[in-house]
Amino acid sequence: MILKYINPEIVYLNDCGNVFYGFENMHENNRFFTTFESIKVLERNIKVFNNVAVVTTLEARAGHYFDVAFAQNYRISRIWKLHTTGWKVIAATAVAI
Repeated sequence: MILKYINPEIVYLNDCGNVFYGFENMHENNRFFTTFESIKVLERNIKVFNNVAVVTTLEARAGHYFDVAFAQNYRISRIWKLHTTGWKVIAATAVAI
């Protein structure tokens, strides 16, 4: 379901400083590498600039990454662009805090 909201050519910067180009290359979204047991949005801010929206969230995430358990808060930024087919995420970052 979430795939319909992500531009396939997304640019993603993870909390380790790795840059991924394209959804298929993002380890965090690969079900073989990452499983989320919970994601709770603690805070959300949205700023719209014409056909672009910047969304920042504070999220409490828990799960497993490469079979190692994690539970931590993350500051997430997502850049959305309005296309003729609807809103799509074109860039994102995740920072562990």
